[in-house]
Amino acid sequence: MHGQVNDFERYLDDYVPGVGPPLHNHRGRSLVGAQEPVDADGTLAGNCHVLIEFPSMDAAKSRYNDLENSPLLDLRVKEVIDGGTLTILQGFVPPS
Repeated sequence: MHGQVNDFERYLDDYVPGVGPPLHNHRGRSLVGAQEPVDADGTLAGNCHVLIEFPSMDAAKSRYNDLENSPLLDLRVKEVIDGGTLTILQGFVPPS
């Protein structure tokens, strides 16, 4: 997720604690969360960036579908984050 968090206190107090249990139910784990990334090549929009890993594409989609029907989605999209992008990508392991 890349987004512009307007109220980090509310994001951390009201949104983040609710994300953990459903994330774990779908075997997801947060790998990175950053407020101030270093743009090494190009420009990354927003002030909050989160990378979450799931064991499969199906698990990631299942987690998102659960989120669609959750008050957490409204909180994130309508109240805490202005714009942003949530993207689900297939994993890639480069050949050795």
